[in-house]
Amino acid sequence: MIAKSGTNSISIKTTTGSGSSMTSIGVTTIVIEQSANGTSWTPVRTYSSRYTAACWPQRDDHTYTQTYTGPVNYSYRALVTFYAADKNGSDSFSLYSAVVRL
Repeated sequence: MIAKSGTNSISIKTTTGSGSSMTSIGVTTIVIEQSANGTSWTPVRTYSSRYTAACWPQRDDHTYTQTYTGPVNYSYRALVTFYAADKNGSDSFSLYSAVVRL
C-alpha cells in the first residue's frame, strides 16, 4: 500500500505472510520511482535487504512501513520485491504499487 503522508512524503506499507513454515520471508527491496509526467519513471531511492524474518503458519505476518520524503508536483510509485524461503529453496517476485501524487 502506498499513501501520501504529509505535504511532501509518501508511506509504503508491506505485509508478508505464509500458509506454511518459512525459514525467511519478507521484502528484500523497495525502489521508489518518481515521474513528472506519469509515463517516464526514474528510481530516486532504494531500500534493500533488511526486511526478512522467519515465519510459521497462522502465527506471523510481517509488516514493514517505509517513508520517503521528496519534492512536490511529482508522482511516485514503489517497486517492491518480496522473498520467501523454506527448506526446499527460495522464490521472489516484484510488484508495483499504485501511483501517488505529491
